Amino acid sequence: MLDIATGGGDIPIALWRRAKRSRLPIEISACDFSRRAIEVARRRAEKSGAEIEFFSRDVLAEPLPDGFDAIICSLFLHHLSDDDAASLLGRMAEASRRLVLVNDLRRSTPGLLLAYGATKLVTRSDVVRVDGPLSVRAAFTIAEAKAIACRAGLDDCDIRPRWPFRFLLSWWRHDRS
Repeated sequence: MLDIATGGGDIPIALWRRAKRSRLPIEISACDFSRRAIEVARRRAEKSGAEIEFFSRDVLAEPLPDGFDAIICSLFLHHLSDDDAASLLGRMAEASRRLVLVNDLRRSTPGLLLAYGATKLVTRSDVVRVDGPLSVRAAFTIAEAKAIACRAGLDDCDIRPRWPFRFLLSWWRHDRS
């Protein structure tokens, strides 16, 4: 599995732990544009004993490595333009042997109100208080995400709402075993 735009490595570390508890063999790699994020993620994984390969990659400009059964991406798509999002989704599908999963924010008025309220309640950081609502405003609706996925060739993807005000895009490759 490859996690794109991994940030601090939370998702691959959590998946590695679950697989380990369930005694499932898994190989996980994760990449991010930020070398600093990769170093933080690497330290966190080492501290928890998670065997994950971390590497730096500009996924918008560099080719995605292939050979992964699943390629996942969480909370990154809303940072992209429609064209970049379509390009990335297409390249994820091309590089994945079986599955593409994308979890992201879903733009909505209730989600925006929650972002305003939650950031006022949980932090004093002006950066977070500004970035939270801006991220929701920049996010795609489910219909927009579906249109972008179709542009990328993922016509048969499944996009479902997830709590709180997110969506999960799932796409399975049908032409390879």
